[in-house]
Amino acid sequence: MKDINIVEVLKNSESHALQFTLNLSGLEFRKLDLSSVLQRMKTLILSNCSLRDFPLETFLPNLETLDLSFNLISEIRSGLRFTPNVHHLDLCGNLIRKFESISGIFTHLKAVKSLNLLLNDIRKHHGYKMHLIKTLPHLKELDECSLESELVFL
Repeated sequence: MKDINIVEVLKNSESHALQFTLNLSGLEFRKLDLSSVLQRMKTLILSNCSLRDFPLETFLPNLETLDLSFNLISEIRSGLRFTPNVHHLDLCGNLIRKFESISGIFTHLKAVKSLNLLLNDIRKHHGYKMHLIKTLPHLKELDECSLESELVFL
């Protein structure tokens, strides 16, 4: 397990795009050093990285898609407060069991339109969908299903 300094990675690459996707799937690390170089990042993929929490401590105002699927996350503390404009959040295949484990992030993520919690035990809770619909007023898709078609059955 190692720390990754993205600034060094970018210095060694030819990518100077104004908006880009960062995909670090499959890497294991404790801390992710993202600097102001990444302020324009739109998509961050940290799938299958053995993460136990969100390792970000840098403000990313333009991040719209965040994929934290297939990690070891059981709760999300404060890291997502640095990503206020995330529209698509994928937490599929983690260890999330209780609403209390993730409820704090929703005060910071008011823009979430798509949330994926498939393959998490939290889905077994009575009132799971209704709780999330009430908590996230802009939510349009939950667990890869459109809520517009599901609202008829709730």
